[in-house]
Amino acid sequence: MAWLLDEVLADWSKRAAEAVAADRATGHGPPATAEVTRVLTQVVLSF
Repeated sequence: MAWLLDEVLADWSKRAAEAVAADRATGHGPPATAEVTRVLTQVVLSF
């Protein structure tokens, strides 16, 4: 389970970083801590 979680979180973090970089390039600020926590919680609960 730990390896599966590691893979999912690694994929999620890569996509999230790319999305944040794209948003920053268009003038948006960084995501709030609450937003990151909410999305990460959804990822974990999807198991």
